[in-house]
Amino acid sequence: SRALIGLGCGLNISTIGVFTTKRISSKEIVPVFTFLQSCIAYALGGLWASLLGWLLLENLGWRSFVLLTSIPLFIPPIIILHCCIKEENPTSSAESTSLIQVQRESQPVENFPIRALKACLFQGFSLCIGYGSIMYLPSLIRQHNLENESVDVGKCGNVVHGNQYLILAAVTGLVNLLGRPIGFFLRSHVNFVVFQSALMSSVAISCVIILTRPGLLVESIMVAIGKLSYSIQQTECAILQFDVDYFGLSSLSLGAAMMEVAGKVGVVISTSVAVFASPYQAVLAVLVVSVAQIAVTCSMTERK
Repeated sequence: SRALIGLGCGLNISTIGVFTTKRISSKEIVPVFTFLQSCIAYALGGLWASLLGWLLLENLGWRSFVLLTSIPLFIPPIIILHCCIKEENPTSSAESTSLIQVQRESQPVENFPIRALKACLFQGFSLCIGYGSIMYLPSLIRQHNLENESVDVGKCGNVVHGNQYLILAAVTGLVNLLGRPIGFFLRSHVNFVVFQSALMSSVAISCVIILTRPGLLVESIMVAIGKLSYSIQQTECAILQFDVDYFGLSSLSLGAAMMEVAGKVGVVISTSVAVFASPYQAVLAVLVVSVAQIAVTCSMTERK
């Protein structure tokens, strides 16, 4: 059942990219679409799931939790199919509003393979950091429960308890809701290399502090700072994926697809490390990736 859930989520994410390239009429609309899709819809969805996890997961179990978090997924497709998508007639096909038809003046860019490699590393490292921080926080909480005699873990020594779900909800949901709009509004006012390097430096510093084992409260705050930096950076990743000026018109689809694949590879790697390694080993891995991300960011001189 969990494999089918993952398959459905993957198909849904892929459909978003196809729908975007088909319906966006110009490259100027890409930031607006990114704000609506990533900064509002995605952030609110993450907050919704996090709050439900805090309120219901411990009491109802994961099956009811998954059902309740999946209900909103049925609503947007119904609205889009019946209200937004209209049949295209042959006479209007020449005047298609797709990005590819409107931006005919765009020229192929030089060194596309190098640009694509940098973008893929940027996306892959970013998602590796983000999902790693999401996954190793519960591990840090579980380790705290096992080491703290005042916490009654009972027979379930490896689970999160009570108000500790609120910590997860705040870090995964509330921080995401704040970070993505901040990233959208700051990206046009701060140099790309300086801004993104500063974000990854904050992640690296947070990981170093966590490795000193200062206690659950400080560790949770540091994870929240790292998650905030990831959320801010994800706005840039979302815009970069559909950037005609960066990939060139003829290679836009290929570049976007490569970034999507690289992101999923980063997710698989980070979640695997968080599951099979100790929490502090996972933090060390995120530290290494954040330093590598700074190097990748500094090499992306094409971005302004």
